[in-house]
Amino acid sequence: MNNINDDELRFVVKHYKPNCLDTKRAWQRFKAMREVDTSNRRKIAIAASIILAVGIAVAAGIIGYHNYMLPQKPISKPIPVDTAYVIEDYEECDTTDVFRFDHTPINQVLGELSRHYNTNLYASDTTKSVTGEIEASKVEDAIEVLETTLGIKIERK
Repeated sequence: MNNINDDELRFVVKHYKPNCLDTKRAWQRFKAMREVDTSNRRKIAIAASIILAVGIAVAAGIIGYHNYMLPQKPISKPIPVDTAYVIEDYEECDTTDVFRFDHTPINQVLGELSRHYNTNLYASDTTKSVTGEIEASKVEDAIEVLETTLGIKIERK
């Protein structure tokens, strides 16, 4: 009896008459007056669950659309066009370096190769520029490609 609140107790006392209304029917009547019956509660809970599931699905669709369909910002800073960079190829036993240039003056190209191969390179004609890739496993290969392609003489000092 400790769990029964005062409203429930007053209702039962007020409506209880000997031999007229039993306590079971009195409790059912009280519950019907005080709250939504249990079958409606189930319907409301099911409807709320469906609405929640639809909301989650819509939110996931919006997030997925934004992540996969809209253009993304570049992850890394782009490499300037007039700068060379080395891509190492590990497929062969000897490492082949790939140098990429785009309208780069021959002095800059030779400076990059000199730094990479730890030597000094000089060109007979400094008015030329290089566009494209040079694949070389040693400095002699790079010199040969440049001399053949540009028609110049490169000295190593």
